[in-house]
Amino acid sequence: MVLESTDSQLWLGIVTGIGGLTMFAFSPLAGVAVDPSNRRNLLVNVRIALMSVFLVAAALVMSGVVEPWQFTILGLAIGAVSAFAGPAYRALVAGIVGSDGC
Repeated sequence: MVLESTDSQLWLGIVTGIGGLTMFAFSPLAGVAVDPSNRRNLLVNVRIALMSVFLVAAALVMSGVVEPWQFTILGLAIGAVSAFAGPAYRALVAGIVGSDGC
């Protein structure tokens, strides 16, 4: 969508990179936050947050007022929320399988 709206590979790289860097930056914090929490509830909340970000993106695209900087902000939000999903999934699977299943 970024490439179609801007026709710029630079903006595509910025939006993609921002999401990845945000996920990388928030991962240590997310790992610490996941340990004491209810992993199932956390995963449900992550999915709700991602759905909300995607609904905002869809509303912007459908309204026709989308700008590249808005995709950058959405990429930040997706990266921050996704940082919590990875550790939660891994901890949930490890809790279900246990140490004997590895």
